[in-house]
Amino acid sequence: MGSTVAVCTGLSCCRDYTEEENLRFADMAKGSTKDSTNNLYAPYQKLYNDFCESHGIAAQVTSKKDIPKLTRWYELFCEGKAGGKPGQRNSETKRLAPQTAMVVHSALKRLVEEYCIKARAEAVDLLTDLRYRIVYKKYTKGRWLARVHNTHMTFKRDDHIRVMMELYAKGDAESIKTRLLFALCVSCVARGDEVRELTWSQLYWQLSAVIGPMACCVFSFMLGERKVHQNTPDIQAFIRGSVPEACPLDALGQLLHLEFKVNGAQMPAPGIEAWNQLYIFTGRNAGTPISYSQHKTRIDAALEAGNVARGKKSTHIARDRGAELMNEMGCPLEDIQRAGGWKQDPCGSSYIVPAHGPRSLLALAMWLVDGGHMNQAFYADHFALAVVTDLVQHMAPWLPDVLAAAEAGRDAAAAGDKSKDAVAACLPAVQVMFRAIVAAIQNAVVLADNNPDNIFIKDLSSHPKFE
Repeated sequence: MGSTVAVCTGLSCCRDYTEEENLRFADMAKGSTKDSTNNLYAPYQKLYNDFCESHGIAAQVTSKKDIPKLTRWYELFCEGKAGGKPGQRNSETKRLAPQTAMVVHSALKRLVEEYCIKARAEAVDLLTDLRYRIVYKKYTKGRWLARVHNTHMTFKRDDHIRVMMELYAKGDAESIKTRLLFALCVSCVARGDEVRELTWSQLYWQLSAVIGPMACCVFSFMLGERKVHQNTPDIQAFIRGSVPEACPLDALGQLLHLEFKVNGAQMPAPGIEAWNQLYIFTGRNAGTPISYSQHKTRIDAALEAGNVARGKKSTHIARDRGAELMNEMGCPLEDIQRAGGWKQDPCGSSYIVPAHGPRSLLALAMWLVDGGHMNQAFYADHFALAVVTDLVQHMAPWLPDVLAAAEAGRDAAAAGDKSKDAVAACLPAVQVMFRAIVAAIQNAVVLADNNPDNIFIKDLSSHPKFE
């Protein structure tokens, strides 16, 4: 018999959840998953329920003793002996493909959660049952080993730096976009789908006195949705990197130059609707973000060029690298969980801005941390180089006017002109753009000689004031 859950309805009265309320919780559990995922799971869940009904078996799994019947169906279905067509199968053996077997497991796991909620039972973890775990490993092993071997075990720190340096040296349009995808995902320990729809208007900066012994500029943005922490604020942040080729701020500056000078895209005036729909990673059609397939194609090409083995989930590789970087730099597990948005303390961590702590920011930017402490200043000699206005205007001709318009909007809004609030709200993002262009120019001082083919450096070197 399952345990009961009580809620307070008054100062001295507690009652159990009603059947209707438990159904609501089941709907909430299902609603926490994207519709596309629910639609993917539904056919497998229906096949299991139909199979149980046709054999006169109760489908519900509400305790560990119910797992064997689900294990039998899972094994039969993977072998092609339980009916049903969904999923990729071997044309000869009819055995389910490992990738699809993983999806079926996830669908069953979600179905069991709903059954347990409705029955007021404790949660049942399928993988705690030895027989289920054996079946699970047997039919998913191929995909699991491929993913671990190709996208995690072989992509180490030196591989990451080498790939980023090669992308910087190549410096064509695709390489510039790919380098930024890599840099942002690593520095924010983010999945591809968490940055693909990022807009320029989401960026802002703040000075923080907690990074090393000197104040540091922290660049941040809010993710639209996390797969684990949903419906809570999720701020991601990064600082300038010690390896300039892997620095997301530099990559942002080079992408700005590529899109709005080289490619001739029009930078909209601050405050208008088009400004808030200005995607950092633009898709094939105007006003759309980059697709998953475009993202994967770029990452795969970069890994292949760097002789790094890749698996089916290559867009996840940068998130793996970010977590490993923090571990290599001595960050505790709590910092890694918090930076990556893994479920740990959804209440406390969601109120901390930025989401990354000082150790995480330093580790992800590849600054040396002495024994886990921030004893080394966030500093590099070329960060202090003065960049003349002429160089900024040469690399981003539109930027001075956009910055002036945003600053004027801020001043007008501060004076009480509510019609300028939308313009003033764009100022932090425009300031990030300015800092990104400056950072890319500063980094070019130390990288120009060895990277003559880079589009940004070619244009910058043509200006007489760049020395």
